[in-house]
Amino acid sequence: MDIRQCARCSKLFHYMGNRNCPECVRALDDIFLEVRNYLDDHPGANMDDVCVACEADEDDVLRWLREGRLILSSESASLLKCQVCGTPIKSGRYCDTCAAKVIGQLESTAQQLGGGRKGKGHEESGRSHVRIER
Repeated sequence: MDIRQCARCSKLFHYMGNRNCPECVRALDDIFLEVRNYLDDHPGANMDDVCVACEADEDDVLRWLREGRLILSSESASLLKCQVCGTPIKSGRYCDTCAAKVIGQLESTAQQLGGGRKGKGHEESGRSHVRIER
């Protein structure tokens, strides 16, 4: 049993893959829905407007943007940058060009790790299989 401290409220909780306790996860989900609804009603809102109106933390809003749960409007695209080349993006971590390069590199690595053993199962080859879906 893995016990951790909640990143948001510091309460101890049984860790199940999330850095926040169940109560904070529910609270953040509620805030996320409020932010999403606010942005639907106010598409040109800036970060300060959203954070004040929804009582949201800027770091949480940025994390939701990087996770692809929220998408910036064209006017706000300079807020998020591609982690590889620095190009402004609307959502996620990478621009389309860099994402394609990363996928290509992963596919190439997966083929190299496969070593021509197509058709063999996990148990037979003794290797983990990687599948990349687009």
